Amino acid sequence: MAKVMMIGHHPELTVEDAMKILQGHLAGKYDIYKSKRPYVDFMVKKSAWQGVAVRLRQKRKETAFVINGVVTSTVIAILFPLIWILGTIGMFYGGGGGAGAFVAWILWTVLIFWLPSRPSKGLAKEVRGVIEKAEEFKEPSQS
Repeated sequence: MAKVMMIGHHPELTVEDAMKILQGHLAGKYDIYKSKRPYVDFMVKKSAWQGVAVRLRQKRKETAFVINGVVTSTVIAILFPLIWILGTIGMFYGGGGGAGAFVAWILWTVLIFWLPSRPSKGLAKEVRGVIEKAEEFKEPSQS
């Protein structure tokens, strides 16, 4: 589930600036790149299975990051639900089944929706920690 992190109000902050700041703090540990996915500004990628989708949200008097652990591989992200859909259609309309098939479908459903985001939780926590500690994201001092 996505977490919203409020930071100090920075109306001048752009996605590119945020990416550069995170790259500096993560010291080349992960790949950080602009995303083509909808509602995602950039990704922090550890592997094909582990990644974090980040969106910079600017509102009238607030700046926030929306952070969500994701599978970074588009192929895996599309393939898992597709297999689930085809398996569901095959089980319910293909004539196969019984109690064993239903239990297998339940287990596969849990695996499909739980497994992909699970490895990314630690990475999402690390990215949130960097954002919390980074001076560049803190509330600008009032002079």
